[in-house]
Amino acid sequence: MEAKDKKKLHALWADHCEGDVYPATAKAFELTLKKAQQLHERRPGDFEEAYAHNAVLNLMGRDEARRFFDDTGATHGFPITLDHILDIGIYRGIHDNDVALLKDALHTWNRLRFGYRLKHGWYQGMCFRELIHAMADGDVELMKTYMPRSLGLAPKGCWPFFRAGSNLVAIMLHDGPRPSAVEQVLAYAQTYSEAKKNSKGSILVIRYLLALQSGATDEASGYLQSVADEYRRMSWIVEFQPFLKYFGAFVHGLYHLAQHVLPADRFAQMTAPRHSVFSDAFDRLSKARAYQTGGLIPGLSLSGELSGLQRLFGPLSPATPAA
Repeated sequence: MEAKDKKKLHALWADHCEGDVYPATAKAFELTLKKAQQLHERRPGDFEEAYAHNAVLNLMGRDEARRFFDDTGATHGFPITLDHILDIGIYRGIHDNDVALLKDALHTWNRLRFGYRLKHGWYQGMCFRELIHAMADGDVELMKTYMPRSLGLAPKGCWPFFRAGSNLVAIMLHDGPRPSAVEQVLAYAQTYSEAKKNSKGSILVIRYLLALQSGATDEASGYLQSVADEYRRMSWIVEFQPFLKYFGAFVHGLYHLAQHVLPADRFAQMTAPRHSVFSDAFDRLSKARAYQTGGLIPGLSLSGELSGLQRLFGPLSPATPAA
């Protein structure tokens, strides 16, 4: 990372920690989670409301969904509480050159945010950011849980950018997509990428995914570099998560998606982006670990009243309909 960006990151961290308002360690984060759980008012109708509007919960079947929902209730408050664990990982990972801690923080954040999503309405395609952030960690299981094949494609009511992006990921992620579905997805994405009203960054992401789906590695590499160059202007990523300005998890996720969907010899032809938001150290660690996921961040025990959250770090079942 460039010196000027490290300086900005340090200033952001100092502001974050001023007055000890926000947690600065994983242990302090655990205490924050416990306090949030104690303060969060759980209404008797919370589960029924979520179950009525959350397709992934429905796939579990009512009884299993109720248990999963109750066990993961500590994540159902404000998402900014969960973001603190990623903030800690980004700062410590970069400042202390501890990229393994950063990877574990990313994995922990992704899994906890999945628990948060269970509290709210859910339709196919709405979690495009989460899909790509999961891919940054190599968490293919979480990606498939966010976008179950049984739910089909993202519907017309989905935000157009998320619809185009999620559906492109879906036809690459799941084996043997229907030719008619592929044709529909590509036509919509192509139309989106040509519309001048859409933002530059969003168009670049869709063009990258289109190039990746076609196997055009040189073209995909060029678009990915442009995405990295434009990344900090993508307000829908960094507006509410400022630490992500200094670690482009979304950019890493797009690159790792190429590793997952391309044959090894074709992926070898890809060029990783050269930009401060793309961490070469994180990329080297990911490759050394064969793009496997991180683990629960050290210092976070999830014990006592938080023990139910351990379910988020085991096998996830929501993508599989109950028998």
